[in-house]
Formats: sequence, C-alpha cells, structure tokens
Amino acid sequence: MWPSNVIVLSLCGLVAAGDQCNCKSAGLKCFYDSSCPGLGCGAEGHPNCRFCGDSAGQFQACPSKKEIEAAAQATTPKPKPKLKHIEAAAHVTTPQTEHAEKRDKPKMSGDKAIKAKSSHDRCPCWHSTTLRCFYDVGCPGIGCGAHGHDNCRFCGDKAGQFPACPETEMPKPEQPKPKQSKPVKQTDAQPSLDAELGDAVLDTPMTLDVYRCMAAAAVDTHPFEDDDIADLTGALKYVHTEILTEHLQSPIRTTRKYAIDAFTVHRLRIKNPKTVLHTTKALQGEFSQFVTYDFGQATNPAQLPMLAEQGDFVGIAPCTDLHCDVRFPSQRPYSWLSLGNWCPNLTWEKKGTKQKPNPKCLKSQGQTIKGGLCPNGFNSKDFVPGSDPTGEQGCVYTYGTAKVVKLDDVVGITQEKCGKQLCKDWLDFRFNCSNDDYRRQFSLDGKIVPVKYCVEFDIHPACEANCQAEACKNVLSSSAEAYLGLPFWQGRCDARANERRAEMVGFAMGVPGALESHNLVESSALARSCPASKDTSWSCKPLLELGFAGPYCTRTFNGACDRCWIPGTQHGPPGSKPHCPLNILTSSTYTDLAIQPVCKTQAASDGCCLYTDTCEGESDPQSAKISDDGLALVAARKSTEDMEEYLKRAALQSPLFKDLPLSGENLKWAAYFTWSSAPVGMTLDQALAELKLFLESKQQMIRLITTTTTTHALSVSLTTPKPSGPACAEKSVSFAPLDMPGTTMSISSLQQCQDRCAKQKGCLHFSFLEPPAGVVKGSCHLSGFSAAPQVNSLGWISGPPTCWNEVKDKGLLIDKGHTTYVPISFACMTWGSSFSPALDGAYATLEAKDFPSEEDATLECQKRCHQRKECTHFTVQFPYRSCILAGSSANVLSGIVGAISGPARCDNRAMQSFYWEVLPESQKAFWRPTLPQAMNIALAVLAAVGLAAPFLRCSQRLWRRRPSSSARGVGQVGNGEDYDVLLPHGSDSDVPA
Repeated sequence: MWPSNVIVLSLCGLVAAGDQCNCKSAGLKCFYDSSCPGLGCGAEGHPNCRFCGDSAGQFQACPSKKEIEAAAQATTPKPKPKLKHIEAAAHVTTPQTEHAEKRDKPKMSGDKAIKAKSSHDRCPCWHSTTLRCFYDVGCPGIGCGAHGHDNCRFCGDKAGQFPACPETEMPKPEQPKPKQSKPVKQTDAQPSLDAELGDAVLDTPMTLDVYRCMAAAAVDTHPFEDDDIADLTGALKYVHTEILTEHLQSPIRTTRKYAIDAFTVHRLRIKNPKTVLHTTKALQGEFSQFVTYDFGQATNPAQLPMLAEQGDFVGIAPCTDLHCDVRFPSQRPYSWLSLGNWCPNLTWEKKGTKQKPNPKCLKSQGQTIKGGLCPNGFNSKDFVPGSDPTGEQGCVYTYGTAKVVKLDDVVGITQEKCGKQLCKDWLDFRFNCSNDDYRRQFSLDGKIVPVKYCVEFDIHPACEANCQAEACKNVLSSSAEAYLGLPFWQGRCDARANERRAEMVGFAMGVPGALESHNLVESSALARSCPASKDTSWSCKPLLELGFAGPYCTRTFNGACDRCWIPGTQHGPPGSKPHCPLNILTSSTYTDLAIQPVCKTQAASDGCCLYTDTCEGESDPQSAKISDDGLALVAARKSTEDMEEYLKRAALQSPLFKDLPLSGENLKWAAYFTWSSAPVGMTLDQALAELKLFLESKQQMIRLITTTTTTHALSVSLTTPKPSGPACAEKSVSFAPLDMPGTTMSISSLQQCQDRCAKQKGCLHFSFLEPPAGVVKGSCHLSGFSAAPQVNSLGWISGPPTCWNEVKDKGLLIDKGHTTYVPISFACMTWGSSFSPALDGAYATLEAKDFPSEEDATLECQKRCHQRKECTHFTVQFPYRSCILAGSSANVLSGIVGAISGPARCDNRAMQSFYWEVLPESQKAFWRPTLPQAMNIALAVLAAVGLAAPFLRCSQRLWRRRPSSSARGVGQVGNGEDYDVLLPHGSDSDVPA
C-alpha cells in the first residue's frame, strides 16, 4: 500500500495526464502518477502510469473522479526557486554516501527533509516526514530505492534505522592536481564515451552458469521455472549461513536441512525481452528485477505490476557493495537470480497447466504469462544448452543438464574416518565419526558442550547473526574457539577464507580457472563486453569528476556485468567497493576508449598505477622491495611461482618463521591466494600473517577434491521401489512429527519397527531410517493420528501398524493415501493444512481430559464449526490441541505439520470424491459400469426404491448412527452425530479401500 501523500500527488498528475494511461492489454487498470517511475509504475510501458484496482484486489484501489478533482483544487503551483548548480559531484566521507553526478543537493536539517533547491533533483524525499534520502551513484543495493527511485538512498530516520544524512553543505571536490614522479598521459576521453560505449551486445544471447544447493535425487526432475538460483559464491553463502549451524537445529535430525546433499551447476543461454533490454528498467544491462518465489508464487505483491508489464524475464539481485549479509563478508560480489514467471501470482497447485491455465493467472500484453523457458528449451543430453532463446515472450532462456557434485565429497566428509573405514555420507559421519573433536557444539550462551553425534559446522552464537558485532569481534580477537566442525567450513566471518572456499567448490565442479587463475567464469562469457546501460541506474560509464575511478563493468565475478572501481584515484572510489581486474582498461568493453585514470600517487600499494603501468619500483620477485609496494608489484604479475619466491625472501627476514619450513603445498597455496586478477589490498604484514597461518596448519589448507562430477544429472527413478520388509511399506516417505507423545526413537529392524507400532496404542505410522550398508538395524519412530506424510524423504521407509490385507475388521476404514487408514468420518479432511485467518473469538483448546484421543478432538472441532453459522472451515493443530474456526474468505496454508483441517460438514460429495478419485482403478470396477449397464442399474435402483421406500426411511437412521471402528483401536467415532456420508451398497465388510 502506497503512502497517502504520494497518492495525492499522483491524483494531481492524473489531471494533467489526460488519458495517456491506457491499460487494456494487461487486463488491469492504471492511473497517472507524477512520483513514478518506481515499484508499481511503468504500466503498459508508460513510466508514469501506476497499476491499480484489479478485480482480484492485488493492487490499491483506483482514485475516484472526486478525489482527482479535490486533489487538483487543493494543489496550486508554486514558483520554482532559482537554481544553484553544483558543478561537480560532491564527495561525502560517510560510508553510505556517494555523490558523483551533477545535480542540486537537497538540504537536510533536523528531523525533517527540506525541498531540494533544484527541480532536476532525482530524490524528491520531502514527500516523506519520516524517511529522508539522497542521491547515491553507488545504488541500487541495500537501502536504495527510496520512493521508487533506484539511485535514492534512505537516511537519518527517527528510529536510527539508516545512516545519518549528508551534512547541509557538501564540499566540492578539488580539481585534480596529481603529484607524480612519472608523467601520466591525460586524455579528454569523456566526450567519446557516449559514442563508443554501446549496447549492441544486447542483441545476442548471453551465457551464464548458475548454481543451486539441493537434494541430488531431485536434480533435473522438474523444469527450471519459477526458481531462485545464485552464482557460485551466492550458493555457497546460502549453505554456510542457512543450512549448517548446529546449535540452531534439532539434534535428532538425520539429514542436512532440506535434505541438501549436492551442489549443482546449469549453463543457461539468456536473452531477456524488449520490455527489459534497451530500457531504463534493466539491471546490469541484461536483467530485470529479482523475484522471490515460494511454491512457484511471487511472494512480493508489489512486483506483480512489473511482472504484468514485462512478462517473461530473468531477474537479478546483485550484491556489489560487499556487505549484503553481515554473516558472510566477501571480497567478491555475488548475485541471486530468478527464473520463470509462469503464472507468477498463483502457487503450483492453483496454476492449472500452460495449455489450460487458471483464468486468474496474471496477464502481460493481453496474454497469460506462460514462463520464459523456451519450448524444448532443456537439453537433457548435454551440459551446453541445445538452442538459443529468441528474446520473445515465452522464450527468454534455455539450459542444459546439470553437473552435480556431492557436498560430502567437497567438504571432506568422505575423507574422514568412521571406525575402520572412510565415512560413507553425512549420516554415517553424524553417528560414527572417529574424531571426537567433532563431537562438540556451542550452547546458546557460547559454551562448548560435548554431544553424542558428530558436528559438520557450528559457529559461536556471538558471531552467528553478525560478524561485525562487538561481541563477535571480541571472540575472534581472543584465543577462544569461534568455529567447530570440519576444517572446510572454518572461518565464516573471514572474507579471505570464504574466497578460498568458493574456489575449492569451483574446482570440484570443474571450473577451468578455479585454483589456477582465480577465474570462475566460463571463457566465452568472460569475453563478452558489457552494455553501456546509458541513462539507467547501472551505468558502466566511468566519471571524469571521480578521476575515472569508475564505475566500470566487468564479467569477472560471475558472468553478469557487475560494477567495479579502480582504487587509489584522485577522487575515488567512494566507500568500500570491489576492485576492477587489472586488465579492465584493455577489456572488450573499454579497450577502444583510451581511458587514463588520474592516480593520486605512483605507489603500487595504492593500486591505481597498476592499471596504468606507471608505478615506481621493481616487480621482479628477486629484487622487489620487501614492503607493501613491493608486494603489490609482485602480485600484479599474477604468478604463483613469483609470489612464492617473494614470500620466501620476506619470511627469511622475519623472526616469525624461525622454526617453520618454507616449503610444501601450504606455502604454494599461501602464495596463490596472495595475488588475484585485481589488487588484493593486503599489506606485507597481513600477507606474512596469512603465510604463517598456512605453514602452521597440521592439515593441507587447500584440498583438491576429486569427485564423481558428472556432466549429466543423476538418474532418478520416478517409481517407488518396494522395500524389503512389510509388503505395504513405502520408500522415501516419512511422517512428521516423527515421535508421538510418550514415545522415543528406538534401534530396530524394519519388521521390528512395524511390530512395535502395532503394539503401541494410537500408533498409525512407523518411520524407519535405513542404516548404512552392512548394518541391519536403523532408527525407528512412531507417529500418531495427526502425523502427515513427508514425501521425498531420502533414506526413509514408512508404513501402517498392520497392512490392509491383514486387517480382519476393516469396518468403515478408508485409506487417505500413503497407507493412512482412518474411519470414514474423516474422508473430507486434509492432513498438513490449515485455514487462516480465524473468525473472531473462534479459538479454543480441546483438553485431553475432555477429548482423550486426537480423533475425538478433531471431530469435536468440526462439530463446533458446524454449530457456528459463519464457519465454513476448521483446523485442529496438534500437539497444542488448538481448534480454530474460519470463514469462507479464509486462505488455506499447506505444509503445516500437525494440522488437520476440513469443512464444517462431510457431505456426500466427500465420499464420492473419495471413491472416484482416491481408490485404485482395480477397486472401482463395481462403481464404473458401462453405459448399458448403468442404464439397467439405474432402472433397477428406481424400482427398488419405489418398493422399499418405507424400509429405507427406517433403516437410514440406524445406518447413519452406526459407529465405525478400526482394527487398530482408533476407537468409536461419530458420537451420535448425523454425518452425511455415501456408503456403498452391501455390508460394511464390502467397503473397498
């Protein structure tokens, strides 16, 4: 919902706009808004048109005619103040303030923002009395996008959420007067940039490698659509920060979070549509906005107008300021990407099909959005895509089959000892690792406590949420352990360690330049020039007023055009920015422009002169000075052998290395990571400290992982193999919650696990975790009535306490799926879903003393819903026994463990649905007669009804009140209520299942 003061301004704009906002093609209404462009703007390609009031209620209501007239009368034009231009971009020393383009600066004073002096100011933040902002050439990024303007950064709110606003008076930068001992060629390159730096590269598709962390068994089993993915560093960050931390997870889990056990990489060919390319909306020249998806649905409603306007596209969310996540510092920019947009406003189960989409699916240009994956766009036989996208709607990307490496191999689990043999996998390591140092974790107060299982990774609680917190800095600077677990994951708060990890994963995935040249990008992608992105928030044109410090664009980091800066120029770069590769001025993007940065010194440690080849000093490793400048000069040679020789010379002059051998693999790897494609920015003292760390390590710091990397996805069977043991057991399915009240995990065989469930009162399911090869017994868990099936549970086998063909008294039992045998009274109910929001006052707790079983509590909650007029849905949430009643407008939420929901009354349709949709075909023979048979049966039934009507009226009451029972002791249900269920003709023992 937009602020009301913005809407008032929008209404005024509508009067002036006339009918220029016509939104017929999207099937949505829109209106003119003078505060656009921004989120929600750009309707039908008009930057100042904002979507509103669609029939589904996704957007704000459109303004009425009276509102427009009232706003127009209340607003009178004010004379514009005289303009006072600032001739060059101002430079503010606060980390969040960078000002690099000619503009008039809005004065900031006190808690309120004052109107800017110039009508050309692109940050009209005086509209807000709570949040102010200023222009920042370093945007977009975290904190940017103020009031819909990409280059406007929020600042100085009352709550202190953002950094302080710039001072009232902003100093003009001094004219560059470099003091240089060597002449530096000055060039009037700026006038030629607009002419030379073009966008022709956008007319051809680009190549990009994207990464995911997931269960290996699920790779390439579904189309690559409506997904969020990342580059290599982004995927690694996700695992390290979201998946592994031990003290935040259940100690009894038997897989990593989300069953993640593999890294995957896909190669994409991308060409976004004309609604994105060559427009001011493009990010990094070639992408649109990043869209977050959950269950196939775009989770940010504010992006739906943008999706309706642009249709199919690949989006991106870059992290270019190196501080996007305070838990994971990085020296390399990284990005997240989003694919798809197929019916993005609905979840998977509501979309319909691409041939017959749900009528409520979002439209673009009059057509339902069907996704950007080209027809036949997946090459299942090769890593390289088999065709190129056209850039038209419905065909903006293609991809090949995945390369897959097992995470256990990469992180070293399969090199750890588990008894007398190497660990087979994560689970084997978890229970059987031989190194007792791994059997430790952090408690929430930061103490190290012993545990009975082996820990892959844990981080001190002071550092888990923020590596920059003072408490974390104190831990890291002390002798206390900050990390526990495998060596591979040590040092999450160290940007250098994160860089090393990324290269090791890249090497395992077969990236040619990993651990050899620091290059993690495919060669053809690296050779592609970057578009100028002129007049966008992502300009690749370096600025004269910053001494040509930047911004430049390079594909070195991940294949997309990320911005970078040349360090050590006369007036830049602003703040902490990623350094450009040393060959940026001769790259395909800038090679013809003859740009010459204005360096403030000729010292190599400042960085700038390395780009212009004007540094003072020698770079030969045998004669270079043992100093910061000498280190930088040798690093610029980009040679591990040269750096190794130089570090040996430096170490021999330091007492720190008196008893350390200056040889071996760790010396080589220390030398390799002291140089890069860009200036590393290390001092000599820092380089020697890191060298000492490498040489003192008892383990090899860099492990060359030899994996079973494949160029094809793992073969996955879509049929469920029959496990050994009970005939009705189902593989790759478990039930959650795992352990019903009063039970705990036990170690047994599969058959013993089922027998245990049969003896346990109230047990409806057993879940058995298969043991490692050669071990007979595994983990046995028992679950009750409220447990829901969890499909794709790798390594699990589940089943009922008694198989169906062994149940002697089937009574009125039915199978709800995954061998969930329940009384027929529950036919209309759903496990694992709930309805929200609740009606007023419609929340109660069903105490166990009043309703002993979960079945009793469930039927009682349904009864209460039936008795309340406005209730149409109920939900019971176990183990809390909460009864929640909801109305007809409630939304259903899926994947809620312990929840059972359903309608206020189970009617005939529930059983009809059960018989016609749930039962196996073999058990529907009686109910699916041929047409002649159906006519004969119908005539017979009509005759029988006429003859036996009196008898049926009497027997109906008895029939409906007959209590159902279960051979497993589910107990009596019905409680005398009149449940409308459709029963088959014949005795109860004939009920099919």
